[in-house]
Amino acid sequence: NTTYLPQPPTLKPTERSSSTPHSLSRAMGCCQNKPLGEEVNTVKVVRAAAPAAAPLPPTDVDKKWQQRKAPETVDDKQWKDLGGTMLEPLLDDIDLVDLQYIIDITEAGIKVPRWQDVPLGARINRQNLTRIQKTFNPFVLPVLVLSYPWLDPEHPDKELNTLRRLLPALKAVEEGAAKLGEGHTVGLMMDYPCLPQRATN
Repeated sequence: NTTYLPQPPTLKPTERSSSTPHSLSRAMGCCQNKPLGEEVNTVKVVRAAAPAAAPLPPTDVDKKWQQRKAPETVDDKQWKDLGGTMLEPLLDDIDLVDLQYIIDITEAGIKVPRWQDVPLGARINRQNLTRIQKTFNPFVLPVLVLSYPWLDPEHPDKELNTLRRLLPALKAVEEGAAKLGEGHTVGLMMDYPCLPQRATN
């Protein structure tokens, strides 16, 4: 004998903004217990966004980085030759973080903030792309990707153990961009400050 699970109650979808992700959710077991060929009614559930956490108060370093001027025009020939245009569409949805900002907060003993708390002047995206379009090395793009282990569940590097060890290498890379003049830098892809994160409190 086959025992069928009862049909779950109908859930009313909640209102959502255009920026809130949604998906279809249904217990798989309920679907799989139906005989093959029999129509299965699906229930559409709209997942509401998690409540936003209050932003952290800006540090002195953050205040300095609230505004950052980008060069109006640059010679982007090397950027194009090295395939930089392939990255540009990604920067419509993902921010890089200015490597100099990470150096500044590490030297100040401040742990890396989540994306929501990164000052606008420290973010690099399609709107201020000229900050990284001028390359200081003819063979590589001024974009650095950092892969590292999280040292704690609530924060990847709350004691700055990782960044302090990497600091000499990060400063060496940034010094190359600084030679190009004011406004030029290296874009860093690091998950915690580049992607939205849950509140740790």
